[in-house]
Amino acid sequence: MKTNWKLNILSLVPVLLMMLVLVGCRAGVERFELTNYIGRSVASFEKKTGVELGEQSNGVYVMEDVIQAMVPDGEVTAVTLLKDAGKYTIFGVGIGMSRADTELKLFEKFGKEISKAINSDNNSVTSSYLNKEEELYVSYDIDADSVIELSYYKLEAPKEEKNDDILSINAGELIVMIGDNRVYYNEAMVYLKSAQENYESEYGKNIWGVDILGDGNTFGGLIKDEVLQQITELKVIKSKAVELGIALTEEELADVKTYAKEHYEGMASEDIDRYLITEELLQQVYEDNLLAEKVFESLTINVDNNVDDIGTKQITVMDILIWN
Repeated sequence: MKTNWKLNILSLVPVLLMMLVLVGCRAGVERFELTNYIGRSVASFEKKTGVELGEQSNGVYVMEDVIQAMVPDGEVTAVTLLKDAGKYTIFGVGIGMSRADTELKLFEKFGKEISKAINSDNNSVTSSYLNKEEELYVSYDIDADSVIELSYYKLEAPKEEKNDDILSINAGELIVMIGDNRVYYNEAMVYLKSAQENYESEYGKNIWGVDILGDGNTFGGLIKDEVLQQITELKVIKSKAVELGIALTEEELADVKTYAKEHYEGMASEDIDRYLITEELLQQVYEDNLLAEKVFESLTINVDNNVDDIGTKQITVMDILIWN
């Protein structure tokens, strides 16, 4: 009887060892799943994942060609897997995974993709996924049909007051993709914040919640949509610069740096921290606007000015200005 008891115990040892191995494997896999660290500090993110992040700009941390993390208010809200991400995953999806396997993994979480955008410059297509709390962008190499980049965003309820809904864009959110150009929330906030100050000085702070058209849409919502549309038009116009051989002069670049510096120094520190605004970002915004203006001027020189209203609406930078 004692012998049988000992034999039974000994027979359990390999099973227990196998269980420990399996648990260890699962723990290892979980360690590299980056959605587990959303809401953590940079220090905690680095310790748990083993990555070494460097601060690229205010609130944006990068391990070159591996991971990018957006960290507003000291907490990770967004992560992007880059080409050398290796074993790191987002919802179990990693760089190099096939489109078929990726879509299968993501279907239970998000359902079907909500949109696609083709980028001919790097021969890729990006699928967008969205639910009430999260947003995901997966880019595939068209030829290999495998993942080359993933961007995950944790969506949070806006903290602005009800009448301030022009600023209801979530930290870390990818706002729009125009070709290979990605416009993130902090760039959009440069325009939206300036629009807010401009309109409030004219109509007061309560203007944003007003339904001026009587169709249920607030003024803030209308202006936000209009500004985002104009940012898209700006990027389209700017993309013509290389094709037309148009660039900023050294004098213009010097002016851009001066304008950006003055703009940055004039901003409230709470806005800088809240919206992840940097002097470099402001400089890029000024460059984009000035370059787009030069492109627009080059396209309209010697053009017949006697055109109808529909023609004049095809392309415009009239309202794509930097509001100070």
